[in-house]
Amino acid sequence: MNQVTKKKETSVAIADLVGSNAGTGFENVAGVEDLAMPFLKVLSPSSPELNKSKGKYIEGAQAGNLVNTVTKEIFDGEKGIKVIPCFYNREYIEWAEMGTGPSAPINIYPKESDIMSKTTPNGGKDWLENGHYVEDTRSHFVIVLDDNYNPMYEALMIMKGSNRKISKNWMSQQMMKKLPDGRPLPSYGFIYTAKSKDESNKKGAWNRWEIEADKLVDNVETFRKAQGFYESMRKGEKTVDHGAAEGAYEVPKATKKSNDEIPF
Repeated sequence: MNQVTKKKETSVAIADLVGSNAGTGFENVAGVEDLAMPFLKVLSPSSPELNKSKGKYIEGAQAGNLVNTVTKEIFDGEKGIKVIPCFYNREYIEWAEMGTGPSAPINIYPKESDIMSKTTPNGGKDWLENGHYVEDTRSHFVIVLDDNYNPMYEALMIMKGSNRKISKNWMSQQMMKKLPDGRPLPSYGFIYTAKSKDESNKKGAWNRWEIEADKLVDNVETFRKAQGFYESMRKGEKTVDHGAAEGAYEVPKATKKSNDEIPF
């Protein structure tokens, strides 16, 4: 038996062995609470992923890249990635100022809350009398596709700060999509390209999301997968760890002494 034949037979044997044990090792995974949903993030010059001294540093990452915060996979921000928006949620999240409290939210208020009326804008944030700040947070739950439009995984795109305008425009795009009979298309019936765009002003430079329409979902299995994700989110079967999500969008530390708005 020559080396080529032996190597081929070994590869087949390993493949068979791995296949016969498919799915094992996950017996004690209780469900989504044991799994981390990836966040898709636009990297800006100040992002910790670009700083070698930070624990979140990703080798090879550059400002303008998109990154999967779980796998650390980097995407070209100019090319973008294909996504199907499956579910949308808006919340007001109360945080302690960086370095003064827990990294998890203090409170999470539904979109119907009047909490913002109790805040005072200063230093680019909306402050409560207790010293905490509240962020208007838009969450877009998406299916990420590969270059051939095949579904890869579920993910979350968080939009706040200047990205709130992008979120509003994206939602308007989605709601304008119609079926031939005039009824609205389900959000997960259309594919978009999510890119990054450079922005700057006298306060600094940053990167934000940019969303472009692509095409209708034309594959039955892809549509069903997106529909299933929508149903899971609608029923509350999957939740978001906003403490982890905070790392999906970085802003400089703001102080109440400054009246300058943070552009991002």
